[in-house]
Amino acid sequence: MPAQIEETVLDSFRLAVEDLRDLDAILRARCKEIDPDLGLEYDVRRRDGLRYSTADVEDIVKERNGSETRLVSVMIRSEMPDLLRLKVSFTDKLRISIEGQDRARVVLMASDIRNLARERMARPRRPFGGRHIAAASVLAIVTFLAGILYMFGYLAIQSAAEGRQNALFDKQNAAYLAAERSATVAAEKASLAAVKTLLKSDSVSAKLDFLVSEDVRRGVSDVAISGAPQIPDSLVPPWYLFPSVFISPFVAWGAAYAALRFLWPESESVFLVGHEIARLSARQRRREHIVWGIGVALALGVISSIIASRIP
Repeated sequence: MPAQIEETVLDSFRLAVEDLRDLDAILRARCKEIDPDLGLEYDVRRRDGLRYSTADVEDIVKERNGSETRLVSVMIRSEMPDLLRLKVSFTDKLRISIEGQDRARVVLMASDIRNLARERMARPRRPFGGRHIAAASVLAIVTFLAGILYMFGYLAIQSAAEGRQNALFDKQNAAYLAAERSATVAAEKASLAAVKTLLKSDSVSAKLDFLVSEDVRRGVSDVAISGAPQIPDSLVPPWYLFPSVFISPFVAWGAAYAALRFLWPESESVFLVGHEIARLSARQRRREHIVWGIGVALALGVISSIIASRIP
């Protein structure tokens, strides 16, 4: 009974040399069971534009796979009319297409490829399931909400401080006005008594002394008035408070997305052949160092905050 299977086995893969050799051995064995003359053909495409076909898997294993000669895609195919049409495609994803006259052999071949790929070629699990845009968007929303809370908290604290400042001014001003009123009443009483006394006297020198004393009292009164409490200035929020609340989410989104793409590439499939092995090892070490550095910095920040809060 004819059968056909088309499936995306892996959304991204990590194809090592031994995995490729094992897959070659499995496919050749299954093809020989169908027909002894069936073989495999590899279609290879590189970044520098070179394309070639080969029947020997070792030609791929010997690839330099440098920055300019990096493998872009590998397709394994085997075809014999009315018996089998096989395609195993390694591009950005691992896809299989199998069509044959023997349903059981088609299902068995697909199962062998599927099991080997999912056990040994699947990429390690990445944070947030590799959904970097979603993770960065969540961080941006959290940053925006935190900024809004900070802004309203800052304005509430500033409003409370301004209220205390105004209350203190009102208290000081009331005390000053009361003292000034008392001093004015006392001065008026003294001045009135002095006028009455002066009216009863015919001495010119006494009248001059009275005028001088009035100037002195007027000067003292002016000094007292100049010592009045100053009206407090209004507390104005810093100019950068409102723009930072709306700009910081975009900055957080860009930084988070760039960091996640750098540490855990979103959907990068890798051919672990040639120089790519050393590049992957270096990237893993760099990622571990960065993650450890961030973790240690956060831990030190928390510990220092706890210590500082306990110091009187």
